[in-house]
Amino acid sequence: SGKKILEKPKNYREAKKMLATLAGRTHQVYTAYTILLCEPSGKRVRRTKAVRSRVKMRRLKKIEIEAYLKRGESMDKAGAYGIQDDFGAVFVKQITGDYYNVVGLPLHRLYVTLRTQFPDFLPESQ
Repeated sequence: SGKKILEKPKNYREAKKMLATLAGRTHQVYTAYTILLCEPSGKRVRRTKAVRSRVKMRRLKKIEIEAYLKRGESMDKAGAYGIQDDFGAVFVKQITGDYYNVVGLPLHRLYVTLRTQFPDFLPESQ
C-alpha cells in the first residue's frame, strides 16, 4: 500500500527486508519537532512543525545490502539506512527536500522557527 512506517529494525532480518523494500523506490521521510516557549508570565506557547523530504533509492544488489548490514550501521536508524553513512549515502539516488531532515533534524526549519519566535536569536560564536 506504500503507507508503512519504517522504524528502527529489531534485527538483521528486519533490516534486510526494509532495505530490499526501499531499493529502487521513492519513500518519504518525516521529522517533527516542538519548541515550547515559557514566557515570563508563566504562559506556555507550543510551536510544532513537521518536515517532509522525498528520498529516491537506487536499485540495490543483495550483496550490497548484506555488506552494508554487516557494518552494523543500520540497526539504530529508521528504515535501516543512514544517508550520512559513507556506504549508506551511495544508496540514495535523489533527495527532494531537506537533507538534514533525512539525517534526523531539519536544521533550516528549526532555525527559521527559532528566529520567528525569537528575532534576536543568533548562534553564539566561540
